[in-house]
Amino acid sequence: MVLSLLALLATVAVAQDECPDPDRNLTWARDAVLQFGFAEADTYLLEAEKGFGCTTPASPAQAARMHLIRAARFEYDGDSVSRDRYLASARGADGTFFEAAFGDEFKAVWAAATPAGEGELSIPALPGGWLVWIDGARSELEGPLPSGPHLLQIGPDAKEVRWAKAVGVEVGSAVKIGVPASLVPVVTEELVTEPVAVGAASEPAVKRPRKTGLLVAGLATAAVGAGAAAGTWSMASGTERSSTKGTALLVANTAGWGVVGVGVGLVALGFTPKKQASIGMGPTGVRLTGRW
Repeated sequence: MVLSLLALLATVAVAQDECPDPDRNLTWARDAVLQFGFAEADTYLLEAEKGFGCTTPASPAQAARMHLIRAARFEYDGDSVSRDRYLASARGADGTFFEAAFGDEFKAVWAAATPAGEGELSIPALPGGWLVWIDGARSELEGPLPSGPHLLQIGPDAKEVRWAKAVGVEVGSAVKIGVPASLVPVVTEELVTEPVAVGAASEPAVKRPRKTGLLVAGLATAAVGAGAAAGTWSMASGTERSSTKGTALLVANTAGWGVVGVGVGLVALGFTPKKQASIGMGPTGVRLTGRW
């Protein structure tokens, strides 16, 4: 019973951690729109957007499909302004892709859609080597973009995307998009010091308490072990060592000193150096890099 429950919980956890399939969710969203299930379509579109943030870079056709389905959702909902914005973005991403299920009349509207103007999009500086895609195409975010919705993706290399978001660009305005800090690796802080002779020994890291919890736990453990060792030794001293009781007390005494050793180890761990640094020559002197 307990094992079955644990297996069920593990299955649920794995399912929650899985990356949603963008294409599958886009297909479900399309079918929901055709059946006037707009709430369901919105849910599937959000899942597709989430999936675009944990997979390989989208193709222009995939971005166009997402914009097209959103456009159809607004068409059937009676919002022609939003419809035209998404249709223009769909054509801008891939002018050859169209969902035949939406019909020829809707295709004619799609074929005539154009962006209302241009705007700009900016994101915080990314570490070297990180890439940006707009609607499935590599972008340096330099210069204007067609106004309207766009699929923004970022990742550490050409084969991996770590984050995606559907963003809107407004005519004549610059939109700043915040990227979650948790997605960007910590950039090592660089400090410039006075020049020193090459090969000179660096000052050893000062040992200082790293974690108060380790110190407290180590001292408490050592105290308990010492008390147990002292108590069992005094009891054993008055008992025949060769007797069963004497042997048991000696074993307990040894265990007590073992606990003392664990406590001392925890204390030592609490005083291990926290600063890890490396030294190399920089343009203005010695460059010290490390984590603090």
